[in-house]
Amino acid sequence: MKVNGVTINLENINLCTYVCDFGNVVVGGSKKRSFRLTNVGKIPINFTFDKKLLGQAGIAIDQDKGQKIMPNTSQLFTVVFTSRKNSKFGRTHFLIPIEIKNGPTYMIDFIANITIPELNMSTDNLDFDKVAINTRKTVKLRIENSKEVACEWWFYNPSPGQSKEVSADKKKEAEFFQVFPLSGTLLPGQRSTIDVMFTPNSDKPFA
Repeated sequence: MKVNGVTINLENINLCTYVCDFGNVVVGGSKKRSFRLTNVGKIPINFTFDKKLLGQAGIAIDQDKGQKIMPNTSQLFTVVFTSRKNSKFGRTHFLIPIEIKNGPTYMIDFIANITIPELNMSTDNLDFDKVAINTRKTVKLRIENSKEVACEWWFYNPSPGQSKEVSADKKKEAEFFQVFPLSGTLLPGQRSTIDVMFTPNSDKPFA
């Protein structure tokens, strides 16, 4: 292309940058998005994605489609971002070029917020104080989801013989405790209360 007698190589020009936001992505998980490329010009365009950069970013694009778009037509692409298990938490950006043959370069800024499900508890230790044999005492535990994604939780109480990793004493102690509810799901910012009940049984002395 010539401007005022000067030849300009359009391939070295970044015309504009578009954004594809995956939102919140759990570590080790994936998110899918779609975008459409439209040829608003009067001649066909041939384009390529940088496969090396895509692979480094953990992004896959369905490139089985033809990489040529005729005038006044468009092509839909599905893109999947998969976060690695060792990914750092927080907002991350991946700039991927769309290189048009004999034309300018366009950039896509792929954005994702890497996070994990997590619960905060009102206390790390539950103190039932003094409890008489064959009576029940309930202590309330408050849990809160302070993360950006939903958190599924459940209470695990190993039954005798159920888990080899839990000692016999711990299994015996677990028989004195009950939790309600046993499981649930908290959306971002939600709080909930769990009832933890302790019932010492005279038939099974609790030391």
